Amino acid sequence: MNYIVTKLSSFRVVGIYVKTSNLNGVSEKDIAVLWKRFILESVSASIPNRESEDIYCLYTQYAGDDHENYMTVIGHKINGSLELTENLIELDIPDAAYFEFDSSGKQSVSVLKTWKDIWSNNYPRAYNSDFEIYYNNDSKDKSIQSVKTFLSVKM
Repeated sequence: MNYIVTKLSSFRVVGIYVKTSNLNGVSEKDIAVLWKRFILESVSASIPNRESEDIYCLYTQYAGDDHENYMTVIGHKINGSLELTENLIELDIPDAAYFEFDSSGKQSVSVLKTWKDIWSNNYPRAYNSDFEIYYNNDSKDKSIQSVKTFLSVKM
């Protein structure tokens, strides 16, 4: 799968989270429930200072590699800082180098295809903060989505 190397400046994300693991399919269930909560509870509406309507799905606070515990956060990139309600978390993502993949297409197939490629290759992962950006979709077909996946890497 093709990617470009990019460096991103630090940014802040606010959203809801779950602590999970890729062992025994736990993360698939946990992250599906988190997405459902994000949509049904209209979490976006509870996050002021959103930089845009783009949604970030962040994988961070790895206990080691992708086989150990980590945190998933679904939310928005924000400007400034917030007073948080108890169900939200605010994370600062530091400057870092990333491999940027285009995961656009039919969801959730295209994003899963990207992650299968990542897991099957020996990319120089940093296990800092990896994330997807789901760009605001104005089309009538919401199953086709513009998505970028960012994999933190050692440079």
